[in-house]
Amino acid sequence: MLSVTFVRHGETVANVGRIIQGHSHGELTERGISMAEHLGRHLSEEKFTRVFSSDLKRCHDTTRHILKHSSDGDVPEDLIVLDQVLREVSHTHGELTERGISMAEHLGRHLSEEKFTRVFSSDLKRCHDTTLHILKQSKDADVQEDCIVLDQILREMFCGDLEHQPQSEMFKLFNQTGLHFPHVQIPGGESFQDVKARTEKFFNMLCNLVDAKEGREENVLVVTHGAWLMCFLHCLVDLKKNEAIDLIDFEEKFCSMPAHNTATTKMTINKQADNGRRKVVVKQVHATDHLPEDLK
Repeated sequence: MLSVTFVRHGETVANVGRIIQGHSHGELTERGISMAEHLGRHLSEEKFTRVFSSDLKRCHDTTRHILKHSSDGDVPEDLIVLDQVLREVSHTHGELTERGISMAEHLGRHLSEEKFTRVFSSDLKRCHDTTLHILKQSKDADVQEDCIVLDQILREMFCGDLEHQPQSEMFKLFNQTGLHFPHVQIPGGESFQDVKARTEKFFNMLCNLVDAKEGREENVLVVTHGAWLMCFLHCLVDLKKNEAIDLIDFEEKFCSMPAHNTATTKMTINKQADNGRRKVVVKQVHATDHLPEDLK
């Protein structure tokens, strides 16, 4: 069985300015760092076996702030996988605000008891920064900064012509086309279906870990982006409809719920059953109980 905790990166400067970040790296605000630190303390007892992050800086920094609160000491950087599949809708990196940093630190403290076996993050800076702020709260000595996997598969949706533009430009596009997300196609950007295909690729990779011959229990941390998470939840619904998975304790209304900065989504993924399906049990969606009221 594999347990996985998905995290949205901490608040960034662009979040505060309502700027579309996409594949830009982004900088955490002080608030964003605090968010990641809170989460790191919250997860400090988790024993993560793997850590995945979007390769963008806002996710990587969030991951580092989370892992530094591990109860067993500092987290090696090579545990973090920076993955482009975890990237955001917009590919700008982004900077965490002070509030975003605070969010990530709150989440790190909240998760400080978690024992993650792997950590994945979007490779965009706003996710990487969030991951770092979370992990620095970890109490697990085996989870070090150098074990974060920064992966482009975790990147946010690419917003093409709207990269670095005010969010109001997105609403202008909605008015011009008469379509809204996820149905609108952004000029020069990725579609909702493009990103959903990336999320399914990542889900299949997690399933491969579950089915690996060694069969060890995995506890995975993944730091990524808001729209990526929305696409991932839609992907799970599609897999359920196609009878590839049994999706337990999940309601379709979760797909339209926005993810707050450093919100956590937890689930377990089991080995494939004799009927060809695997059970996915959802524990929580976009939880923010690690944050104090002034950061929610």
